[in-house]
Amino acid sequence: MTAPLRRYGFEDAERCVQCALCLTHCPTYRLTHDESESPRGRLAMLAAWDRDEAPLDPSMRRALDHCLGCLACEAVCPAEVPYGKLIDRYHEVTASPTRAPSVRLLVWLTHQHGKAAWLHRLLAGLERMRMLPLLKRLAPGRLRTAVRLLPDPYPRAVVPHGRLVPKGAAGDGAQRVSLLAGCVSSLWMADTYVAARELLLVLGFTVDLPDHALCCGALARHAGDSRTAQALRAELLRRLPVSQPILVLDSGCLAETRAACGADGSGGTPVYTLTTFLEAHWPPAFEPALRQPERIALHVPCTQRPEIHDAQAVGRLLGRIQNLTLQPIPIGHGCCGAAGSYFLREPTMSDAFGSALIASLGASLPERIVTTNIGCRLQWQSELRRSRLGIPVEHPVETLLRACPRAGPREGTGS
Repeated sequence: MTAPLRRYGFEDAERCVQCALCLTHCPTYRLTHDESESPRGRLAMLAAWDRDEAPLDPSMRRALDHCLGCLACEAVCPAEVPYGKLIDRYHEVTASPTRAPSVRLLVWLTHQHGKAAWLHRLLAGLERMRMLPLLKRLAPGRLRTAVRLLPDPYPRAVVPHGRLVPKGAAGDGAQRVSLLAGCVSSLWMADTYVAARELLLVLGFTVDLPDHALCCGALARHAGDSRTAQALRAELLRRLPVSQPILVLDSGCLAETRAACGADGSGGTPVYTLTTFLEAHWPPAFEPALRQPERIALHVPCTQRPEIHDAQAVGRLLGRIQNLTLQPIPIGHGCCGAAGSYFLREPTMSDAFGSALIASLGASLPERIVTTNIGCRLQWQSELRRSRLGIPVEHPVETLLRACPRAGPREGTGS
């Protein structure tokens, strides 16, 4: 018997046993209740297209493009179908994500450090002149979607660099760590990086920061640009010191950075989210406490759910804080709708997921919301603004720093 024709390399889609365990874990299926919007349906489409049994018509392309790439299905699949690799391959073959000019611009900026910094200064200048709200109202088409998610107020801080040593510590006496400033979060979460640096110094760590923002390549890979993704990974590995733990602030950078550093199961340099590292190395005698009681809602991003221990570490870490009541947020449809560049290429679906965020808070509104992912943070801020709710959104390290006594001036070479 002649082996079936394989046109695009989707043979692993045949491993799906059609058990349906993935359906209730898939955000797009939970939102639409449409089989074609499920992992099982998408795998069947890819297999049929690969065998040349079905054309890639607009309805099939739409269903495949709607995938968020959250990989909740992989975590429960008994056949261990590598769904993420298959959907990345689909994007590579079709280049469908990069049909949106705003996605192409975002991917381009990930490896254009100087131009990204120039754009950051421009937006910060518009913020100072109070013109950014006008830009958000007047921006056309999908650019308006991108501008709508800009932080409000727009951050003016710049990610520091160099080596910073805690006060009173001999240069090599404290444990050294590298804090990775990502391509997008270094612009829109610069204040959070400053807080992370401060917190690590308060806890007695020596902190090394790269001389400029580095990109793990996730945005490029999910957009089907594997060549750019590989180049960015290589640059990341070349610039980061491999002799000490590497800490990522944004949970979305974790898997890519681990793969780049050889820490994805094959040994190599240890890579952690900052919250997981802090939970494991928190000084027992150091008891953080907020000045006033606060109720804080914890949002767990899609990028943390497959890393169960990582997600639990955030809750345990925040649980150390006195005067803090932690309010979990129900998963709802399973995704906030930001999903990397998804909010740019699929704005209608993204808005549908975003609209469910406010409802997930219930009647008892928290005083703050915390999340470890830059996209989730921006989506939350946007939806809270649209709902006219003045609830601040922050990273867990900002909550921890507010609860910790400061250590005074620091020594070091950084700014």
